[in-house]
Amino acid sequence: MRFLQNLSNLFLKTFGFIAFLTILCILIRLVFVLYVGCWNGALYEGGANQNDLFSQIGLMLYNGAMHDNRGIAVFAILYFIFGLMTLLAPPPL
Repeated sequence: MRFLQNLSNLFLKTFGFIAFLTILCILIRLVFVLYVGCWNGALYEGGANQNDLFSQIGLMLYNGAMHDNRGIAVFAILYFIFGLMTLLAPPPL
């Protein structure tokens, strides 16, 4: 029974880790858009109108999230495997 409780805690910690990495990647991408696009004027080149600008930012965030989630999945699997190894390890003497 104790093992199942520890396993459920590991699942919750893994999902928390996934949420943390997802939020971190979104924030990093938004800062990148602000830095390159707004402060350096890269998004305003070519006479793009405001509707096109927001659709470009939305598409960039969506495509970036698809690629970021691959890396997040790898790190989440590694986090879970290492956590499972600590659960299955014998207690110290």
